Amino acid sequence: MKNICFFIGSIGNSGGTERVTSIIANQLLNIPNYSVCILSLNNGFKPFFELDEKIKIDELFSGKVSMKKNFLSFIIKLRQYVKKNKINTFFI
Repeated sequence: MKNICFFIGSIGNSGGTERVTSIIANQLLNIPNYSVCILSLNNGFKPFFELDEKIKIDELFSGKVSMKKNFLSFIIKLRQYVKKNKINTFFI
């Protein structure tokens, strides 16, 4: 199975990036042997646009974070997530 992950600021926002991510993620589920997840930097458990229930939704931080102060923590958490979930393709 190929694991695909989309990384986005917050899937709960109503912008174009979130809309396009939702559309592409939903369409990729139609391909056999593909698993799709969406990883938000923060506040990512309530998507604004409709997502298939098979799409795994996660977040790195529960609230807003300063990347200036938390850059090292961000890198560590992101790396752990990719390794733990065996991500093959990662979209930023």
